[in-house]
Amino acid sequence: MTQEEKRLRGFAVFIIQWLDQTGQSNTFTREVTDLVLNYGYTVEDAKARAKEIEDWRKKVLGEN
Repeated sequence: MTQEEKRLRGFAVFIIQWLDQTGQSNTFTREVTDLVLNYGYTVEDAKARAKEIEDWRKKVLGEN
């Protein structure tokens, strides 16, 4: 892992922690960041997958 990759990974971890601490754990941004950081998605693929998850939550769980 290059220094740049380590720096970006650290930034992504910071974003996730901040979102969690500020009550934004169930947000689109949190989901995209998690998919990129922990599951190796590209940003574009993560956005598409996060949209699928959001749509599923609305349909099945009745979340807004």
